[in-house]
Formats: sequence, C-alpha cells, structure tokens
Amino acid sequence: ATLSYNVLTNLLRKELGYTGIIITDCMEMKAIADGFGTSEGAIMSIKAGSDIVLVSHSINKQKQAIVSLCPPRSHNNVFTNRST
Repeated sequence: ATLSYNVLTNLLRKELGYTGIIITDCMEMKAIADGFGTSEGAIMSIKAGSDIVLVSHSINKQKQAIVSLCPPRSHNNVFTNRST
C-alpha cells in the first residue's frame, strides 16, 4: 500500500475521508529497495499520497532520497505536481 495511489489517495483519502498524515514504511525494506530502489520508492510514495517518507537505516540512502525528492527549483518536482 505504501506505493499505491489507489489505496492511499482513492481509498483512504477520497472514499474513507481520511485527512490525517500518511507515513510510509521504511523505503529500505526489501520489497521496495530491491524492486525500485530507495530513491524511486520515495518518489513513488509521495506521488501515491504519502506525506512523510521514512528512510531509517542508511544516511547515504536518506541523502539520495532527499535529493531525488527535492531537485533544484528550476525543475518540476513531485511536490509541485502533487499540489496542483
């Protein structure tokens, strides 16, 4: 569910009316890390509707996720896309 727009946005937010904060599992968990990579998983989870992305084991992976989520202002980013 961490990466699912249908679950986080359509079901949880729209259908069930949840207005609270959605926090992910750690992006370093095996299924996400091996399947997509930590940084791509972080992007996918924000696009799905998460508000807080956890990367809790490796400082290097934390930095990579931050860079992937927050490119220079001149670039279109996932936060801008999600807020429109």
